[in-house]
Amino acid sequence: MLIDFLLHVAEEVRVILAELGYRSLDEIIGRTDLLQQVPPRSGERAGLVDLAQLLAPIEADPEFPRMRVQERNDRRHDIPLDDELLPILEPHIAREEHISAKFDISNEHRTVGARVSGRIAQQYGDLGMQRGTIE
Repeated sequence: MLIDFLLHVAEEVRVILAELGYRSLDEIIGRTDLLQQVPPRSGERAGLVDLAQLLAPIEADPEFPRMRVQERNDRRHDIPLDDELLPILEPHIAREEHISAKFDISNEHRTVGARVSGRIAQQYGDLGMQRGTIE
């Protein structure tokens, strides 16, 4: 269902780009000249927001890209918490056994549970596991 939704979003983006005369998002990234602030209806607090500074054209050197160009945004010392969780949870996921565990989570853990939920979906599909199996 999610895949179908994202495919529809991608198709809608392609249609809008074509209507504007562009072939890809790369052609419009950083193009603030294509944006304008929509005036709010009377009485809305959005009227207090001035986006002029955000929408102002930048005077950039044409030799430099208008967007960040790098292969990945890896962090050298980033160890995902899921790398610690999966070895502990894997046997319980395989046998659908209850487990209750506590882990310290801080803001340095950017994604927690993504790999665990992926592993559960891999084995059990869209239905997942019984609620409360992993606490």
